Amino acid sequence: SPEFNISIESRGNPMELIDRRQVALREWFAIKVDADLSKARNSIHLVFRPNAIQGWMRTPVIAHSQVGYHPAQQKRAILELDPRTENFEEANLIKITAQGEQVVFSNVPEKWGNFYRYLYAIFEFTEVRDEGVYQIQYGEEKTLPFRIADELYQQGVWQPSLLVFLPVQMCHVSVKDRERLWHGLCHKDDGLQAPAPLPFYDGYRQTEETETQYDPNTTIPGMNVGGWHDAGDDDVNTGSSGKTTYHIALAYEEFQPDIDQTTVDYENNSVHLHRSDGVPDMLQQVKHGVDFLLAQYRAADHSFVGVISKDWEIYLQEGMWGHMTDNLFYDPKLPPDTCVAGHSGTFDDRYIFTNKDTRREYAVITYLAASERVLKNEYPKTAAECLQTAKRIWSYEESHKPVFYPSVGTPRNLTEERTNAAVELYLCTEDRSYLEAMVQNKNDVFKNIDKTAWTIARVINDIDDASFKREFEQRLVSYRDELHKDLAANPFGVFYEPEVWGFGWDILWGIYTHYYLVKHYPDIFPLQPLEDAVHYSLGAHAASDISLVSGVGAHDPIPAFGMNRSDYSYIPGGLYSGVNLNRPDFPELKSDHPYLWQQSEYIVFGATPFIFAVLAVDHILNN
Repeated sequence: SPEFNISIESRGNPMELIDRRQVALREWFAIKVDADLSKARNSIHLVFRPNAIQGWMRTPVIAHSQVGYHPAQQKRAILELDPRTENFEEANLIKITAQGEQVVFSNVPEKWGNFYRYLYAIFEFTEVRDEGVYQIQYGEEKTLPFRIADELYQQGVWQPSLLVFLPVQMCHVSVKDRERLWHGLCHKDDGLQAPAPLPFYDGYRQTEETETQYDPNTTIPGMNVGGWHDAGDDDVNTGSSGKTTYHIALAYEEFQPDIDQTTVDYENNSVHLHRSDGVPDMLQQVKHGVDFLLAQYRAADHSFVGVISKDWEIYLQEGMWGHMTDNLFYDPKLPPDTCVAGHSGTFDDRYIFTNKDTRREYAVITYLAASERVLKNEYPKTAAECLQTAKRIWSYEESHKPVFYPSVGTPRNLTEERTNAAVELYLCTEDRSYLEAMVQNKNDVFKNIDKTAWTIARVINDIDDASFKREFEQRLVSYRDELHKDLAANPFGVFYEPEVWGFGWDILWGIYTHYYLVKHYPDIFPLQPLEDAVHYSLGAHAASDISLVSGVGAHDPIPAFGMNRSDYSYIPGGLYSGVNLNRPDFPELKSDHPYLWQQSEYIVFGATPFIFAVLAVDHILNN
């Protein structure tokens, strides 16, 4: 209609959200179209007068990998078209040569169908294998240049995430890049026991008990080491840092990329980018992760939810993390702004939320055990503590009733976490009791085959139970069929359940482990799902063709919702959350606004499965 009214009436205080990422706006506001405004109270009244352009058609989007393709890959550009499109034009693949542009392949894209708002068609040029620089043209639209090359993924793709983004996110250190200071030494005063009970923001809350021996608002010792700032805000989450550690440990174990361009000085709590120190960067990142995990068990013998700024304004403040606190331990007996022997009376230290969850305990076993295997040569003392702690956690949890404490960063599936923990411990120790524990729980394990198949595949040859093996391989085939069905439900070939929040990280979390199924069962599982997830991250997604990885690809996203968002800038290697869905059917991804955090936020363990996935695709294609 030419005019309509909306009344937006508040139902609650958004500050009371337990987890702002999981509660949709509709839970907090009543949206009333053409409402009786005379009866509305405490509301905002809006009048919209739409302006329609007669005959307007949306410009086509040529969604493709901004980086390009390996010669052996399937190569597809996904055309996102106005839903009123009736006839498809011919698409051209253009090679850029010394003699100029040459059309080397053409065809009319094949109709895929409608998906949410738009019509999609596929331009496939898999048969083109010659290395070089190319562009795609469809109608008046033309992509930026991309490559076809054997060594496509071996420079400037996953590397910025490891060499810049991960170090910049490191907590409890200063981070410098030559003349640039990313942030000063931060949070050496971590942290204070959170009072109980304490409802809080961003998914943190303390129940009626602290579950530690520490009094509220007193320092929990030894927690000022390791970990990464979860995103562009001021918290270090155990689930986030643990998964980051795990992804990097698996990547190093499997692919051995001995890249060394970062100096980590543990004695002086400093990090220098683009300055080698003789130790592979991945190993230093793994050590940084386990330092944070192990500190929790030294302090309380169980894992914590994490540490977070207790001040809302500071939590949201971007920029210099080194200025968030005074780096001095809080002492309530001292007057404010008084400093004595590493302590101060300034009540600025972050809170540590300490409730225990059994699922998180099994997850930490996984993180520590995998880390032990890669650290034992370079950092034998740390590795030994990782394995000793992981085994102790397993012994306790196997002999006690599970406890559940849902929170941000805490896993939801006990069977998945216990199965993976058993496999990782077996790979460290070759103790078959861990495998037996998994076999004895086979009903639950097989009910969760979509979560457990990849990790069982790593040890299936060492399992003695013939019936377990037989049923596992039968389940693999049915899982493969379900996987194919899920991936075929959208034109991008990925796990795609768009929502208010961008879905780019979720796609990688759900598929990076597919590598192990391809490795162990190549006749059952193709590489394509992993390749498509990489392509999606690099531009083959809805709404636009920008890369979701800052600094990677011909058209990469600037700016981003990271620690330098107020400068309208970005961190190389940070991975966007990506395309979100505005209900009911409008996919959106803005490339010029850093404060749409549902689209452009970085999180640290969003970048690390991308590192693993790219290394995995490169490894298989070139071996």
